[in-house]
Amino acid sequence: MDPFSKLPSLVQTEILFHLQSDVSAKKVIQASPSMLWHFVTYKKSVIRYILNDIVPFGTSGEILQDALIIIDISDQASAKRYKETKFWQTRKLPKDFTVEQLQILWRFFTRIVLFIEDYTSKATSVYPPRAYLGIPDVVDGSGSYFKERRLETKVVKFAALTNAERHRFLSAFTRLRRTIGDKKTTGCNVPRL
Repeated sequence: MDPFSKLPSLVQTEILFHLQSDVSAKKVIQASPSMLWHFVTYKKSVIRYILNDIVPFGTSGEILQDALIIIDISDQASAKRYKETKFWQTRKLPKDFTVEQLQILWRFFTRIVLFIEDYTSKATSVYPPRAYLGIPDVVDGSGSYFKERRLETKVVKFAALTNAERHRFLSAFTRLRRTIGDKKTTGCNVPRL
């Protein structure tokens, strides 16, 4: 028996919204045929709703633009072409994202959120030196591990941060990811707008 089958559509959307990460949503979707049907039917609006909470589309244009650049220059050939055509100078955010773009952005930002949560948890740890030695579990976001043991750090959830803190962390981590990606693929930075 599927416990989600009797829930209204809006409640199913809210459940997926509160899960936030694509990994958690996939687990629920795999376990529940009605949630799978709901997600497939309303995929674009559900993902857009989740993403808009993580990175508000109205106020985070620069962060979204950086994320799209990171996604576009994922290999050396596309990075070289991107730099030669100076596409980064004329790149504008689309008025409406496609389902594929939303899925890629969702995956990208849920990974960034995992690193932000890991960073803030370590920074607020009772014993930071040991916490900073831990490696985050990026598969399911279950915390940091050191010598195959889970560290007992209090997890600071992304949702617990203020909007200003979220924006600053997303901006910094996206910019860092872009800088690392630029140097890896081209050997130099693609200029910031």
